[in-house]
Amino acid sequence: MEDSTSKLTLQLDLARSRIRVHRKTLAALGSPEYILLIVNPEEKTLGIIETPNTPGAHRIRYGSGKQCQELYSTSLARQFRLVMPNWINGGKYLLSGDLMADGTAVFPMEAAIHTATGKPKYHD
Repeated sequence: MEDSTSKLTLQLDLARSRIRVHRKTLAALGSPEYILLIVNPEEKTLGIIETPNTPGAHRIRYGSGKQCQELYSTSLARQFRLVMPNWINGGKYLLSGDLMADGTAVFPMEAAIHTATGKPKYHD
């Protein structure tokens, strides 16, 4: 039987500069109060780590009953497009990742699945 934390998911919505971190991913990280999203441009990966309340950290609010937490960042959306220039401005991408031994959730951006395209709020 596959470990329930082995495949984690999140969705990047470049049209709305939104990152949807799914509940299963947050649970695998230990239901943190704050997370930090890290982009590695050389490896073309997105990482999520638990962090204290530091600059750049996103606060996670639980109890809403939603299947995911939504984070908004235009600067991150632009960074994703710099790392992945073949991604469509306004596209939505589903990423699957794994939990590493050090507690970091890692999502390979090159394996992202394009799911839809919307009208972007900003232009490159």
